[in-house]
Formats: sequence, structure tokens, C-alpha cells
Amino acid sequence: MDKMNDRNDLIIDIQALFLMARRRALLFLVVAAIVLAAVAALYTAMEPKYTASARILVDTREQRVVTEDLVVQDDRVDTYSVDTEARVLSSRSLARRVVEKLDLANNPDFLTKDDDESMTDVEAVTAATTALQDGLSVSRSGLAFVIDVAFTHSSPEMATTVVNTLVTEYVNAQLELKRTATREASSFLKSRLDELRQTALAADQRLAEFRTENPMLSSEDDQSVVQRQLADLSNELAEASAAYAEVQAALEAARQLAQSGGSASVGNTRVNTSISALRAQEAEAVRQVAELSRRYGPRHPSLLIAQDELVAIRGQLTADVQRNVDDLEAQAAAARSRVTSLRRSLDAVSATLQDTNSAKATLSVLEREAATAGATYEAFLKRFGETSTQEGVQTADSRILSLADTPSDPSWPDPLLFALIGFVCAAGAGGAAVIARELMENGLRTPSDVRDTFSKRLLSIVPSFQSSLTPTERRQYKTLDAGFMLEKPNSTFAESFRILLASMMQQRGDIPAQVIAVTSAVAGEGKTTVSFGLARVVSMAGQSVVVVECASDGAMGPGMENAVGLVDVLAGRADFEDAILRDDQTGAYFLPLFGQTPLASPILGTPQFDELLAELRNHFDRVILDTPPVLSVADSRVLCAKADAVAYVVKWGDTAKGIAVEGYNLLWECGAMISGIVLNNVDLKKQRAWTSEGLGGGVSGGAPGGRTQRPSLLSDNRRPAVGSLPTRTLKHDKPQGKTEKGTARPVFHVAGRNVLGDQPKA
Repeated sequence: MDKMNDRNDLIIDIQALFLMARRRALLFLVVAAIVLAAVAALYTAMEPKYTASARILVDTREQRVVTEDLVVQDDRVDTYSVDTEARVLSSRSLARRVVEKLDLANNPDFLTKDDDESMTDVEAVTAATTALQDGLSVSRSGLAFVIDVAFTHSSPEMATTVVNTLVTEYVNAQLELKRTATREASSFLKSRLDELRQTALAADQRLAEFRTENPMLSSEDDQSVVQRQLADLSNELAEASAAYAEVQAALEAARQLAQSGGSASVGNTRVNTSISALRAQEAEAVRQVAELSRRYGPRHPSLLIAQDELVAIRGQLTADVQRNVDDLEAQAAAARSRVTSLRRSLDAVSATLQDTNSAKATLSVLEREAATAGATYEAFLKRFGETSTQEGVQTADSRILSLADTPSDPSWPDPLLFALIGFVCAAGAGGAAVIARELMENGLRTPSDVRDTFSKRLLSIVPSFQSSLTPTERRQYKTLDAGFMLEKPNSTFAESFRILLASMMQQRGDIPAQVIAVTSAVAGEGKTTVSFGLARVVSMAGQSVVVVECASDGAMGPGMENAVGLVDVLAGRADFEDAILRDDQTGAYFLPLFGQTPLASPILGTPQFDELLAELRNHFDRVILDTPPVLSVADSRVLCAKADAVAYVVKWGDTAKGIAVEGYNLLWECGAMISGIVLNNVDLKKQRAWTSEGLGGGVSGGAPGGRTQRPSLLSDNRRPAVGSLPTRTLKHDKPQGKTEKGTARPVFHVAGRNVLGDQPKA
């Protein structure tokens, strides 16, 4: 259900927008035409601009005429490199080069200087550079390694010259950078070559001199002899040391033997063999002495002989031991001398070998220094030759893919863009004007406006007379007269009053509203026209009706000073039968105001008016009170409270909503039985642009703000019965007048005016 309501709201909104567009179409078109004309004038007044475009290719191929490494290596081209080159193309330094090359600072076609403006050369160059950058556009062509360069200027030739010079200078700048670097590298290498040559020669000379000073280093055999000598001496020293140790050991053994008197054990092989034999003999002699001592006495000759032999052996042993010690000492001294000599020789050979090794290390250092100096010199000499070769074969990293041609058509202003801007601005301005006009709209136009404003139903939509006519009828009837509703009972104008009567009858159910008050918030709403129109349809339906004029402007026409009316009746100067008028064609009656009182308020609230109203109830089926405006005359509210039903008239599109609501609330507060709202003087042709709703219709409800409807002041049992029509002839029936076409119609000339007169035009 909610979705259905949302859909209906959407449909209503679309219809409302459509209706708004239809009724404000002329305003929209006028504003849109003005805006389009302004945009067209702006387009015509703008100075045309021409754009010349060139294209640069960032070359990804490696071109090498020589195989050696370049001084300035070609960058590896990637997407970031292309973006970087685009920045370089739009740089201020490159723009300044173009300005200086073309002398744009002094070119009046490029840089306009005011006559009274003093500008230095530096300021002029700066201004020209800024102007060039302002007109320059550099962009990458998609993801390709191509850069589009464009320049916009009022002169197509100038635009072409500037952009072509810019791309040419860009490529030349790359070549100049590489060539400058190559030249600087060659100059540097050349300056270093002499220094490196001297360094290499000095190193070679030092090496040669050292070799001359150390001739042994030049022969490997000489070095081998020294090494063999050192080895032999080392071996001999070892052997001599061993022999010396052996002799020394024998000497020590011999000395121990000598100290023991030849009794110590002899373990050294160098002890004389005779000593060993003597010791054996000594031992044998000792044994014999001992044996003889046991056998014989101390003085036994055999014992004494044995003892003498023992002494002789021991004396010989001592002499032999001493001789052995002397020999060993001589041998030890000789061995020590040999060891000392060999050690000295070994030290000398070792020193010679050490000096040779030190010289060899020095030689190795000198050789390396000479080799390094020579290699460095050779490398610089080779690089110098390569750099000299590269000076004429350098290529730029980018190349010009296409130069700009002189443009024939201006790029600015763009006619399509201005057309689009014009239509968008025209539509926006026209829409804004329509919305502003709609927001300024404060009148009531549609039944929805009535329902939303008053929360009350719409009794009827009364069209303006001219808008309800067909073209033929419009030529026949220039103004509204009494005969029209009789001649055209089925017209839209007459039907609107029948709808009004039917709507008011429905308000009281089975009890008809006998006294009907027709009022409005302010004057000029057309309530008098509604009152008489309603009276005519009531009379044409066969019912008796009287229109009581309760409001007037107080002006009397010539010859009407002695006429009697409502004022005279209420003042007691005349009976109402004497003041009432009758329309012979429709049978409707009219009680004019007349009298000398300009406003009816002092007399409308009197008991005399109540008595008159009661008498009118007895004589007529319907009594229609044409009351004063609610906001102008206070007693109008009292009159409306006396009525069985009140028709509140609002002029279509003219009465402000605030004023209408204020008058309505005053009626509601005084207890008036408001049947509904009458939307009067509606232009039917224009109305179709405001709503798709038909005539009539409404919603029941109370006063604005949601108040419930209060009951009538008159109860049903207090309503007097409808009286019969007057039986006597009324005094003031008027003769029929003539329409513009010459047809007769009844006319009531009251106070110099036609009370059934022309309805105000919409």
C-alpha cells in the first residue's frame, strides 16, 4: 500500500511539473532566449584563439655508433621517464630559452605593453615567459611514449612558431647536454694524461734503479745457492752440535772417573779400553786379596804380593784416567770451536738471505706501482680516444615525431562548448525564473490549493464570463447581462452556479439552507456576481429568491436620491414591499441598500434586521445576503452568523492566501456556518495549466488548523416555514433595457449602476 502511495505521489509530482512547465512556458522561453542571446553575444565578442600542436616521441631504442660506453648513458625509458620529460617540456627554463631565441619579449604580437607602462628588459622577458607558459599545454598521449605539446595564441602563425621552436629547443637541449658532458670528459681526460704519464715513468725508473742495486734479485740461481748454503750450514751446525754434546758427555764421565780414583762405573764409550782392562785387573786383584786375606794372615807373602799388585794396578789406572780426561777436553774444545764457527757462518748466510727477501718485497712493490701507473695511464689514454670519437655521434633521447602546422580554425571559443553552455545556462535560468515566479505565486488557483489552505471543500469554480464563452458567443456577448443565463442555461457559466447551489444544499442534508450569505475577505472578489448568479439559477429552478444587498459603495446615481431600499426599511421609513425590485424574466427579487448610510454596519446588527430577515424567510424559498467584506466591515461576521449557510468567495489567483485565511478564521470564530469556498473569476483557459481537476469538488472539514465544524445557530425546530411568494405587485419593477445586440433584458439600475452588471474580467 505504501508503495502504491509513493507511486501516486510520484505521478502527482510529474503532473505538477508538467502543468508548471505548460503555464510558465512563455516565461521560460523569454528568459532562455535572453540568456542564449547573452551567450551568443559573449561568443561573438571573444577574441579567437588558435592552437598549434606538435608531437614528441621519447625514443626507447638504443642507438650506438661506437661500442664503447657513452659518457652520458641513455636513460632506461619507462612510464615515469615519460612523465618527467613532460614536466621538462613545460618547465620555465625551456620557455625562457624559447622567449630569448624568438625575442618574444620585444614582439608586440606576443607581449602587449601599455604605453604608460615602463618595463625593463628582465621584466619583459619574465612576463613573456609567463605568457608562454600560460598558453602552453603538455600532455601524455594515453599510455604511449608520445607527448603532445600545444600552444594557444590569437595569431595562428605565432602559435605555430612558438610550439615548433619549443620542441626543437627541447631536442637540441638534450643533444647539447650530452655533447657538453662529452667535451668536458675529454678535457678532463686530456689534462690527466700528462700527469699519469709522468707518474708511470717515475715508477718504471725507480724499479730499474732498484734492480740495478740488487743484481741478485735478477737471477733465480743466485737466490737458490744462498738458500742451499743456508741449508748445508744448518745441517753441519746440527751435526757439530751433536758431536760437541757427545764429547762433552764423555768428558764429564771421564772427570767423574778421575774424581772417583777409577772406581766409578764407566758408561761412556769414549773411555779408554785400557782403563776397562785395568779395572778388570783391579777387580781380580781385589778378589785375590780378599781371598788370601781369608786364607792367610796379614803378613802372608802371598797376601802381600797380591796387595802390591793391587796398588800397582790402581796407580796405572789413575794415570790412564787422567790421560783420557786430557784427550776428551781437547776434543771438546775442538768441537766447541767448530760449532761456534758454523753458527757464525749460518748467521751470515741468514742475514744475506733476509736482505735478499726484503729487497725482493721492495721489488714487488715497485713492480706493482709501475704496473698500476702504467695500467691507469693506458686506461685514461684509451678512454680519451673513445670520448674523442663520441663527440660527433651523440643522439637525443627524444625525437620530434611531427611539427605543428599552422591552424586554420580557431580552437577558442569552441562553438559546440558555447552552445552547450548556452543551452545549459538558458535552461537553468529559465528554470530558475519559473521557480521564482512559482514561489511568488500567493493566490489560490486549484481545488487542491483550496483544500490545503482551508481544509474545507470547494463548492464551485465560477469561471470568468469571457473565458466560458465559445468564439461565437464571445462575439455576441461582450459583457455579462441578465439574459445570458436564460438564453444559455446549459453554458459553463450557468452550470457553475447550479453546482454551487447543489453543493450548498448538500451541506444541510434534508433541511435546505434558506438564508445564504455570500461574502469574501476583501472587496473586488466578485461576491455580488456570485450572489446574483446564484439567485438566477434558484429562480430558474422554480423557487422564489430575493437578493438582499447588505453592502454598497454608497454612491447614488442621478434621480436615485428619493429611491428607498434596505436602509429605509430598517429605519422604518418604508416597508420592504415598497423597496423590493423584481426581475420579470427570471422572477428573482432584489432588495437594494440605498439610503443615506454609506456603510451598513451600524444597522445590520439591529433587531429590525432580524425581524426583516424573519419576514423574508416567510415570503421566499431562498434569501441571499450579499454581505460586506469580512475584513472591511465588522458586522459582516454578524450577518454571516445569522445565515443558514455561508459561501466564502475567493478570487482566482488574485487574493493572497494569508488574507483569505484571515477572513475565513474570523467567520469561523463568530460561529458562521461556512459551507465551503467559491473560487471565482477563473480563467478556464489558463486554469488548464494549473490543474487537471474538474469543476467543483472538495473535502469536508473545519477551519484551517483542523478545528471541527460547529453546529448552526438555528436549530431545525426554530427555522420558520418557507412562505409563499408575495401576492401583490411590487412598486419598483424596472423596464427592460437593451443589450448591445438590441435584445431586451431586465436591468436594475440602482444608485447609477447595473446590479446584474458585468463580471470583472480575469
